[in-house]
Amino acid sequence: RQFGMSSGSSEGRTLLESLAASVLCGSLTGACYWSACYPFDVVKNRIMAAPDVTPPIYKNGLDCARQILSTQGARGFVVGIVPALLRSVPANASAFTAYELSMHLLRK
Repeated sequence: RQFGMSSGSSEGRTLLESLAASVLCGSLTGACYWSACYPFDVVKNRIMAAPDVTPPIYKNGLDCARQILSTQGARGFVVGIVPALLRSVPANASAFTAYELSMHLLRK
């Protein structure tokens, strides 16, 4: 049985091809996750970093998002995304690859 193939599959892939697919899928997963979640992370971080004053700077998450949008525009929600992507792409690629390789070795 080839790596990454179910027992009923007739088309086989080599271990190198399967690992390359795992690296690619892990990389894309990390990039997609952070691209979708990063604006929410920005709002969360702004609320957490806000000084503890009365009245609070942000009433809630929606108010924080509105303030970001009004002061910085849509770009304010993606400031700093490049380092997050540079960190997540290799991390997810290695996690996917390690999982697939472990499953392959455990099946032997």
